[in-house]
Amino acid sequence: MRLATLAWKNLCVEWRRALNVGSFLFFAGFFMALFTCFIGSVKTNMETAVINALAGEVRLQPAGMEKEDLFSLSGSWEEINYLTEAEMERAEKALRERINPVEVVKRVRHNVLFISDTEEVGGMILGIDPKAVSYRKALTLTAGRYLENDYEVILTETQAKNLEVQVGDTLGVLAQTKEGYTVDSALTVVGIGSVDLLNLFGYNVAYTDLRSAQELLGLTEREATDVIIYTGDKKRALETKQQLAAYFSENGLPGPTPALTTWEQTGGFIMGGINFLSILFYYFTAVLLFIISILLINIISMTVLERRRENGTLRAIGFGRMKVAWLFLQEIQLLVGFFGLLGIVAGSGVVLSLGRKPIEFGLPISYLTGRHFVFHYDPVRVFAVFCILYGVTMVVAFFPVYRATKVQPVELLKEEK
Repeated sequence: MRLATLAWKNLCVEWRRALNVGSFLFFAGFFMALFTCFIGSVKTNMETAVINALAGEVRLQPAGMEKEDLFSLSGSWEEINYLTEAEMERAEKALRERINPVEVVKRVRHNVLFISDTEEVGGMILGIDPKAVSYRKALTLTAGRYLENDYEVILTETQAKNLEVQVGDTLGVLAQTKEGYTVDSALTVVGIGSVDLLNLFGYNVAYTDLRSAQELLGLTEREATDVIIYTGDKKRALETKQQLAAYFSENGLPGPTPALTTWEQTGGFIMGGINFLSILFYYFTAVLLFIISILLINIISMTVLERRRENGTLRAIGFGRMKVAWLFLQEIQLLVGFFGLLGIVAGSGVVLSLGRKPIEFGLPISYLTGRHFVFHYDPVRVFAVFCILYGVTMVVAFFPVYRATKVQPVELLKEEK
């Protein structure tokens, strides 16, 4: 307690020196809190885009398809798997009795060939109920509107450019049914847009109404390739999957049990890309911490060097080496506890302020953030930032302080003479 009081008095007397070190700790805490929340927000927004645009929290699909990459376009047209009418009824009953989802979307996913007056382009279609809501949260339109009727399609900007079509044009579609017959249809382009946060991964999927997609695949209105379940909380995905799996086990029907996957499993290489970006960001954070450590060592070394006379006086009146070192470290501890925490609070305030409304970004930053970026404040991450800053500061401060206290008092007095 005495040392803490003495450390506080030293800081008050040498307030300019304390402010020099403290200001650096303030800005280190401020930018680390801001950068960490930015990293977390990018990852959260991308995961939300995967859920809303593609995977839902839980996906129900034909048996044996657990390891299928939902975004893969490499399969041939003959490899068609779908949920039968009996399996769909079974799934609907399970959802009614065990789960209370926010939204359930029957979906038909199929590889097709788009044909315009000038070009032919292959791609994937997702057939959904025009009344579906979740996909609209991720799909940003640059022209037109969302699906409302049958025989409508929303193209990505890349698809529209390659096909040279605009809103209002009619597009030919060629596909193969589950029986192997070739079928064609005509769809009206009612919208052009993109899932901004997934453009980085080449997400190029067209949305059409459920009926049109069923006809292209040769399914009845009671059949679908998968069922997407939205729980409203991605943390409940595993719990929901387990509840549905338990229901299917207890109330089994003849034939294979439909496969269940969470959004993390369904996302395929997109989730792998998101995880890679996270690792890359944390690598940059580690580099930032290394730079902060080097600068801290230099600042603290200079501060300790300026206080060699004080060090010698304390040693001369009976203070041991470790006691002097601990006194200096307590001063650093007070500085990082106040200025570091103040910087993190200031950074948190900026994040909370920016998170009130989306921030608009243009290319190329929008590939990472989307056109409308939303900051998310994570108190757990921010607390971790403070702990890391505190720990790193105390560790890097120990070495210059301990080295300075190794000098004998006699040598310091000789220097004064």
